[in-house]
Amino acid sequence: MDDVAVLSELILSSSGSPPPISNPAFLRLFLYCAKGNVTKAAERHTHYWSVRTELLGESTTFNEPSISALLSTNPFIATPSNARDTSGRRLIYVRPRFLDWSVFSLPTALSCVWFTINNLLLFDPVAAEHGVVIISNMAGLSLSNVSRAFFRDVARSVYGAMPLRVSAIRGVNNPPIFQYIFAFMKMFLPVKIRGRLEVIGGDHGRLLEVLPPASIPEVLGGTLEVAGDDI
Repeated sequence: MDDVAVLSELILSSSGSPPPISNPAFLRLFLYCAKGNVTKAAERHTHYWSVRTELLGESTTFNEPSISALLSTNPFIATPSNARDTSGRRLIYVRPRFLDWSVFSLPTALSCVWFTINNLLLFDPVAAEHGVVIISNMAGLSLSNVSRAFFRDVARSVYGAMPLRVSAIRGVNNPPIFQYIFAFMKMFLPVKIRGRLEVIGGDHGRLLEVLPPASIPEVLGGTLEVAGDDI
């Protein structure tokens, strides 16, 4: 019996019901995240569904057309397919200025995050196995984009529930108000994640030290084209 089958059996024995999604590729994500430890993978899987159900409801699917339409005009999160760091880790590109709370409800914005990251992990096993790097371009960020509840729930999702390993977070173009925003952000970040956070500011040259030019958006001094950067 392979590890995925063992994990499925462990989930069944501990919960009394089979996994909500029995796709082996999906279950394998939790094994990657737990570095092959089946017991820890099962615990992460249980927590994943507990948090996802609390935040998004009982459905095991996402409304892909609705999410894709929203992100096409408000692309606050993107995972360009060819964007990787020098170690081959995939990049998650975040632009908080596109969080327009007159357009997004909290559950809808959270669904966009869960859907985007789930797809990244499912379709790129390397990202699932070796982790990701988050690049946050804070140009244009204002207090109207900031939601304490949204950041809290994203932190709960990314740093504890999703089968995601965050190798680094790099913030660029942080405005003066960032110091006030960061004060409450730190309350929700695990200590080990705080140590992986680097605020670069306007020093785009620093990105060239850690990322290939082809993985850096044009607005940050690279050659990567990302939808929405011309807005």
